[in-house]
Amino acid sequence: MSSRERKVVKGILGVRKSPHRQVLLFGRYSDPLPSDDSDDSDYEPNEEEKTSENKNNARKVKNRERQRKAREVEEQSSSLVDSKRRKINSTDVTVSKLTAASNAWSDLIPSEVLLQIFLYCVKTQGAVPLLSRLSRVCRRWNIVAKEPKLYRKMDLSCFGKYSIATDSLIKRLVQRGLSGVEELSLDGWINLSDKGVEVLAKNCKNLKLISLSNCEGVSPKVSSIMADHCSCLSSIDISGTKVDHNSLRNLLSQHGHKLNEIVLRNCKGFPGSSILSMIQEFCPNLVHLDISGTPVRQIKIEQLQKKCPKLKNLQLANLVLQPSYSRTAKMGAQHGFDDLDQLSLACGFQGSLSVNDTLISRLLKTSCFLRVLDIRGCTHISKNAIQGLCATSLGSLYLGNTNAKQPMVEMIVNKWCSSLCHLDLSYNPSIRDDTMALFERFLLPNLTSLDLTSTGVSITGVGSVVKGCPKLQNLNLSTCRGIPRGFKHRHKDEHLVSLKKQIMTGTFEQED
Repeated sequence: MSSRERKVVKGILGVRKSPHRQVLLFGRYSDPLPSDDSDDSDYEPNEEEKTSENKNNARKVKNRERQRKAREVEEQSSSLVDSKRRKINSTDVTVSKLTAASNAWSDLIPSEVLLQIFLYCVKTQGAVPLLSRLSRVCRRWNIVAKEPKLYRKMDLSCFGKYSIATDSLIKRLVQRGLSGVEELSLDGWINLSDKGVEVLAKNCKNLKLISLSNCEGVSPKVSSIMADHCSCLSSIDISGTKVDHNSLRNLLSQHGHKLNEIVLRNCKGFPGSSILSMIQEFCPNLVHLDISGTPVRQIKIEQLQKKCPKLKNLQLANLVLQPSYSRTAKMGAQHGFDDLDQLSLACGFQGSLSVNDTLISRLLKTSCFLRVLDIRGCTHISKNAIQGLCATSLGSLYLGNTNAKQPMVEMIVNKWCSSLCHLDLSYNPSIRDDTMALFERFLLPNLTSLDLTSTGVSITGVGSVVKGCPKLQNLNLSTCRGIPRGFKHRHKDEHLVSLKKQIMTGTFEQED
């Protein structure tokens, strides 16, 4: 240390102090001076000292109490933590045991059995969105849920009203497993375009049945796309689309010999004179044909019977047909629709002019197995034409708005009383209680549905129906003037049971 840095200690007069000359009152080892008189035996503290001492004691007590509570809280928290840890450990053990048990249960089920369970669920609930949910359960279920067998039949028409029904959804489904589909329905997908159909056709090589009904976004090329890529196609529904003559001819020329079902309902993009000629030329194995609402105006019946003898379902509704006669018709050709099961000629006023007894007899001259006949609106069909049918077990007959009268109904009830299940007599004002009495007289044991909308029946006639039809499940009495208010609606389930009970007891109460 330098001299400058040394501290010079001087006295009062400026003379340097010497530590050896300092005078100390007490020695180094002497007792210290007392600070107060508290240690004296005769010491008595004053009021201020007492107050401060009391405050100090109270402060010490509070500190000790605070420390005690802190220790108690710490002990409680530590005990809670320990209990939670014990619970967590026990839960982990339980979860691990359950997981092991569930894994063991899952491993015990063979994949083949699990696949059969999935197939049953798909059959009852549909493939979408069931399979996407099942695939999220575990890895094994995910593998089984991708099996192509589960995607053979898919009905996606329920998604048509949503905005997700687009080409992108088709691409995602194809990646998921849609490539193995055999029967697909996309009815009402208005946002579907040709790109989505092309992706579908290129990836779904096993596609046999496709329904594109009312897919307004597809162009006429859609049938050509299906023809170029779907070699296994046997059924197609393109009703309500923009299909034209060239694309349809391309489809029929390539796959017509394999097609057994064609639905062209309400298609207006081709001339009516060409459609039937193409079908007769390329589709000898056709079973189901629907050309309702198309521009077809003339049908060469005998030629159609010769070229397409396997037809079972023929839909010719809402056609304005022109009468056509051929030499074979005049000579009484032997060909006919021997296997025809369903025929529809329902039409409006303009179309009813050409649907007469001659047309019915030419179409159904050999159809002994006919089960469903729909001639609603055909006012020019007489009782003789219906009586001349060779069908022996007609199950459903629709005579709405045909000017049907009691003699025709009597002949029908007498001829098919044991086989009729559905009968439509709606919008025939001539149907009254005397006609309904025929049901009680002839008895129709298998009739389950009867439509009497806008007829002249009353409660008396309904009583005859109830007594003669023990299996009746559906009775429509809408807008019947002879029926009391409260009964003019469709009766099903509990309503029909209540109606039967009131008829049997003779008490009729107003229904809400």
